[in-house]
Amino acid sequence: MKTRICLLLIGFVCLLTKAQSQSLRSEVNLTIDNDAFLFSAVDRYYSSGIFATLKRKANRRSALAARLFKKDSTSREHFYYQFAHVFFTPYNPKWTNPDQFDRPYAGWIYLQTVWQGTGKKSVLRLSADLGMVGPATKVQPLQSWWHDVLGFRKPRGWNHQINNSPSLHASLYYLQRLVHHENSEIYWET
Repeated sequence: MKTRICLLLIGFVCLLTKAQSQSLRSEVNLTIDNDAFLFSAVDRYYSSGIFATLKRKANRRSALAARLFKKDSTSREHFYYQFAHVFFTPYNPKWTNPDQFDRPYAGWIYLQTVWQGTGKKSVLRLSADLGMVGPATKVQPLQSWWHDVLGFRKPRGWNHQINNSPSLHASLYYLQRLVHHENSEIYWET
């Protein structure tokens, strides 16, 4: 059985290496982020997240990119689409009294879309996400199951989680290279 698993892993790594060496138009990522992977019994604040992301290279240069990167013929554009399911807990998940909580339990599920333009000296990223927080995210049963699988204590405060509420976020990110030297660079980020 161990031999089969090792061969499967080696084949997967070889496939990944081949895929990374090619110039791809699209990329799909699945990220599972959990502090339990560090074999830590600590489970506080940001507790876990599942992120499925599709990244696509634009087929042609848009009017926005042409305007922002006028003198940069090497500029490129990407679109990102992400589905995420994350949850948060107080500092101590054993607490049961909401008066002890330094922050509430919360599940958050959202869809995000991002446009990113990248040039030789700058990056501009515009993003927006639409989601939901609260019991509708079904985080409580997921975390309870996960803690059963790993043998962790179940958090006890989910009956005091944030109420169902829609969420909408928008953001703008800009990075500009100020100085370029053979061995160093200085950037301005906002």
